[in-house]
Amino acid sequence: MAEEAIRFARTGESKAVGCIVYLIGGLAAAVAIGCFAGMLVGAPLRALGASENAAVAAGLGAAILAIAGTLVLVWRNFRNRAFTEVLVYPDRLEIGPAKRRVAVPFAEIRSVSLKRSGTELILDLTTEAGRRHMFPAEIAPFHVVRPALEARLLPFLLRKIEETLSAGKSISLRESALKAFGRVVYGLFHILISPLIILSIRLAGRGIENMSFGAHLIRQGRRSWRGGFEVSADGLTPAGAVIARPIPWNEVTLEAYDNDGIVLRDAEGRVASASIYSDDYWPISLWIAGKARPSAANGGPVPSR
Repeated sequence: MAEEAIRFARTGESKAVGCIVYLIGGLAAAVAIGCFAGMLVGAPLRALGASENAAVAAGLGAAILAIAGTLVLVWRNFRNRAFTEVLVYPDRLEIGPAKRRVAVPFAEIRSVSLKRSGTELILDLTTEAGRRHMFPAEIAPFHVVRPALEARLLPFLLRKIEETLSAGKSISLRESALKAFGRVVYGLFHILISPLIILSIRLAGRGIENMSFGAHLIRQGRRSWRGGFEVSADGLTPAGAVIARPIPWNEVTLEAYDNDGIVLRDAEGRVASASIYSDDYWPISLWIAGKARPSAANGGPVPSR
């Protein structure tokens, strides 16, 4: 008997609240855009010598079309967000509304990355065909879908890593240096404004949280800034190594494994690191954690959020 899908979707109550919010916000936006469109059409016609009735009629027509178009766009956006589901099967994922759901077989997944969406971590999949599928943060943030993915998707990804390495190939664990630098700058910005927030007394708690968040961003950026590393069956090779000789796994120590990424060190003190935003970080970091020697400073598993 085929196993049923593990389903992630909005509740009926959440859909009702979202509908009310979209209705109020959509109507307000539609009226504002309609008024602007009406003036944009009617005023120039009047200035060019058209009669007042003709200018008013043209402006009214433009306003009606703009309002109707805006409401259609609002409805489509609400429908996509409210009725989107994520289904996790034993051999595939399905994402989207029921009538337009996209199937993503595990065998077609090329990379699995973590991205930040607001305050949540979400999964970003890229297929062999180059198509990207991002899990919606509202219904499927990483900490919510992780148990289902660990039960069904993760074993496949770990087998794929083993097959790739057994074939004599290597896997890169790295992130764009530009993104890493931007994360450091953004973290510095958060730290610099935190004292101002703390001085307001009423928002002191938020200021402390903001400073902590900035520190996390800087650490994440620094771990990617080193350039990441390559993983092979024989060991790992830090990016920019003068001699591209893998460091054997029995010489690699897992220095840190926490919410900011992974840090590895060899017997000579050489460091290799990557942030949680590196491509394929989730499955590869778990595979590495089973290979490298543990350290007392190691902070634990890959974060969920």
